[in-house]
Amino acid sequence: MTAADPTSAAAPPRSGPRIELLESLADRGMSDARRAALRIASAGLAACDVYGATHRVVSLEGDDLTIDGVRHRLDPAGRVLVIGAGKASLGIATALEEILADRLTGGAIAVRLSSTLGS
Repeated sequence: MTAADPTSAAAPPRSGPRIELLESLADRGMSDARRAALRIASAGLAACDVYGATHRVVSLEGDDLTIDGVRHRLDPAGRVLVIGAGKASLGIATALEEILADRLTGGAIAVRLSSTLGS
């Protein structure tokens, strides 16, 4: 089994969840087993990347907002708000802000002060 390549998604380039000093960790003792474990851990982190996942399943073309293959027709004069709470909200809201661009009217999310998008 190979790890999914998070850079192959349609999302814009961004540093998602990753293991720091990956090569350094892989080169220490039992390198084959260690590399396999690090590939599995990296794939797990990539699967948890809500920013990238949001870019993969949400798109906007004109007045058509598509979410996970389901098309929603937006009222051209309507408002679009993003509301969220919890750990994933920051990444999802950031992606939605990029996807919706000028169509986004506003919104609010609640996250812990220490929440970041990753480094």
